[in-house]
Amino acid sequence: MDNSIAEPTDQSIRPQRRRLRLRELTILVSVLLCYGVFSYLNADFRTPETALTILLGAAVDGLMVVGMTIVIVAGCFDLSIGSTMALCGLVTGTMLDGKVPVPIAVLGGLLTGVIVGTANGMLVTRLKINPFITTLGTMSILRGIVLVATKNSYPAGFSDSFLAVGWGKLFGIPLPIIYLVIATVLVDLLLRRLRYL
Repeated sequence: MDNSIAEPTDQSIRPQRRRLRLRELTILVSVLLCYGVFSYLNADFRTPETALTILLGAAVDGLMVVGMTIVIVAGCFDLSIGSTMALCGLVTGTMLDGKVPVPIAVLGGLLTGVIVGTANGMLVTRLKINPFITTLGTMSILRGIVLVATKNSYPAGFSDSFLAVGWGKLFGIPLPIIYLVIATVLVDLLLRRLRYL
């Protein structure tokens, strides 16, 4: 008896690709329709500044959505993503207060996110703990740490060199938008071009 798993044929793949293209086309048409309606109601909506403002407002959430997409595609979800972002900001801010150079402080915040994400992943995949329970617990722990450390007040007074990382511009485009585009392209390549065991 042949126990090998049959590879999907072109006939089975093509309908799926058509559905994906139709879904993506529907989203594009919806966005263009909204743009047309709001542009008709208010001529100022058509200006590039308005588009950049909308993209800038969506950039932070968009970066989290890009990361969450990988988790959802893998069949899981993460409730702790907001608390993890807050902890990463706390670590970065604390390092900056300690006069740590900006690049190292930023890397410290990113490394914190990597550690939290790896811990969540290990708990789910190795210990077989439900993702809901795992990330709910992580969310509560991280949120508690941030609230205790900051005493519910926002850190401020950062240097201009650090603010330029998050609020600077390149060719007139705010950096968060550029970060979002780069992250989206990289994740798209990871999901479409690479295979995982």
